[in-house]
Amino acid sequence: MADTVNDDEIVKRPKPQPEWVRNCFMSLLVTIMGVTYLDNTIIPNLLTQIKDDLHINNFKGGLLASLNLASSLIAGLFFAYSTRKFHRWTLLLFGMCIWTGGIVLCYFSHNYATLVVARIVSGLGQAPTSVLEPPLLNDVAPFARKAIWIGINNITQSIGSAIGPLYAS
Repeated sequence: MADTVNDDEIVKRPKPQPEWVRNCFMSLLVTIMGVTYLDNTIIPNLLTQIKDDLHINNFKGGLLASLNLASSLIAGLFFAYSTRKFHRWTLLLFGMCIWTGGIVLCYFSHNYATLVVARIVSGLGQAPTSVLEPPLLNDVAPFARKAIWIGINNITQSIGSAIGPLYAS
């Protein structure tokens, strides 16, 4: 008896995406990473102005800069663990929505408490970008250019960190 294959047993693979679609995805991922690093360096470079405007001491200013990083580190563990249940793209988009909300809240904050909450929310949203973006880029990049795209990603992080202080001044 010959082996027969039912239609239900056939695994349908998605069509390979055109090169320009893949390049757009990778460019978007790299740009998002650069913008989040730019955001990380703006507040620390504006601390003198923020301390004067909100009448806060050095400790509160340092706390304001540190809470973003601390919330990002803690949330990064959560998002990395969540990849067992949710797709990485979904988590990345969810995080970007949270990050955008934190940035908008930063823009509209006029007191220290609101700015602290905004920076914490921004850090929570930035976590999936830092944790999930490199593996996503690795999955999407074609094998022959994988190293180039990872290098571009790393350079973009440095460029974002360098432009942040210039943007703040």
